[in-house]
Amino acid sequence: MTMRLCLRCLAFTLTVSACGAGGGADRTATVTDSAGVEIVTSAEPVWQAGNAWTADPAPAVSIGAFEGEPEYELYRVSGATRLADGTIAVLNSGSFELRFYDESGDFIRSVGAEGEGPGEFRGSSKLFNHRDSLLVWDFRLKRLSVFAPAGEFVRSFSLSGSGRSQHGSELVGGALLTTTATVYTPSSEGGIHRDTSVYLMVSLDGDSLSSLGRFPDAERFVRLSGDGMTVMSLILGRTTRRASYGDQLFVGTNESYAIDIYDWDGRFVRSIRRDVPPVSVTDEMFTREVEQRLAAMPARFRANIETMYEVMPQVDVLPFYAALQVDADGNLWVRNYSMESEPANEWSVFDRRGIWLGDVTLPIGLTVYEIGSDYVLGSWQDEIEVEHVRIHALERHSK
Repeated sequence: MTMRLCLRCLAFTLTVSACGAGGGADRTATVTDSAGVEIVTSAEPVWQAGNAWTADPAPAVSIGAFEGEPEYELYRVSGATRLADGTIAVLNSGSFELRFYDESGDFIRSVGAEGEGPGEFRGSSKLFNHRDSLLVWDFRLKRLSVFAPAGEFVRSFSLSGSGRSQHGSELVGGALLTTTATVYTPSSEGGIHRDTSVYLMVSLDGDSLSSLGRFPDAERFVRLSGDGMTVMSLILGRTTRRASYGDQLFVGTNESYAIDIYDWDGRFVRSIRRDVPPVSVTDEMFTREVEQRLAAMPARFRANIETMYEVMPQVDVLPFYAALQVDADGNLWVRNYSMESEPANEWSVFDRRGIWLGDVTLPIGLTVYEIGSDYVLGSWQDEIEVEHVRIHALERHSK
């Protein structure tokens, strides 16, 4: 059963003091208390001119090179994190390595190799920094490998053959959130699909803990032709976004500008919302997005993809957001949606109460992996598509 609460609510207005949230004048947020579940809706940001947080557009640290020493050549980076001593761990999936660089970006060591043995990878896709350990999720092996901070392999456990989960997603309260994968068959109906995935918590020793229920997945387009079938993500379609902090899971389904918070045992505790009207998709917007995506594709794939785009239905409205992150202090960052043809990287920041503080603009093209108290860590490609891992200083202004 999908976890949604349909309860009668008693609404009241909470006046939010900006003190402790970056300074500035008071703002008003509507808080609906529904049987212990808070629904916090913000209409205006707390920050004012002069006290908003800002990120330096120039990186303080940049790792990556077009050519030279191979340990600085990055390919298919799928995660990065900063350790307590300043060491930067980078999951370089293209070389099946977990690499370590010092706080200045100088290479220290690497571990891992292609394979299925202890400490090896076949399809590493997620890096977690958990207490005193680094955890790497391998989507091909459906295995979680645990490494010490210096890179020594500790142990691993696999979900292969369990039939219960397909993808490792987030760490919530010391357990791994896994989600099922939707399997399409020739008997599937054509058209737009938005199926659901089961969210299952698995302890770090591999034992199942509990199911959180079913949640909407991404919107996809299924095209039937003869005995064949093609499945593709819907252009400008809605996708569920997730993030975690401590023992809480943040889930946004993009039905509206709302992010729901659950405890690791599945209890719905809060919904964070903004008064944001939907943006209608025009024919011109859809055409421009199709052209942008086709231009970015390798020529050998373009013809087949273009055929799919010609028959793909057009969505009515844009998604509301594109990504979720929770920073080291528990503030929720929501990347506001932008089309690929009109790239932007603006994030709305909400404090631990769910109040909208304001927006922070990050460099266009920066994929965010981690937000600390005074930095943003992510990957970025330059104009010739060379990958870099960057740290940008984050200044939290106050009065």
